[in-house]
Amino acid sequence: GGKRIFHAAMVNTPPGVHDVYDESALLTPLARLICQHLDVPRWVFKLDDETGGRGCAHFDTASLACFEGLLRQHDAAPDDWEDEQLQARLQAVLYEELA
Repeated sequence: GGKRIFHAAMVNTPPGVHDVYDESALLTPLARLICQHLDVPRWVFKLDDETGGRGCAHFDTASLACFEGLLRQHDAAPDDWEDEQLQARLQAVLYEELA
């Protein structure tokens, strides 16, 4: 799809993933994206086989019970946020809530 072409051409695109074919394959990258981009309040999903606005959905991060805690933790220690072990723990918490 278009995302791969833009990426190959090094065109700036919003954060996201592509080539996701089922719900279980979506949750792990979504948890990673939310952790990496706490400033994105809404994630949009688009199914490639739909047209006319069908196949679009959105998800607001504020609806997650753990999201305020993530923001507080980030604000308390922003320099630690990129730590791989911390990210793995936080993404696991997000995954459980998303599932």
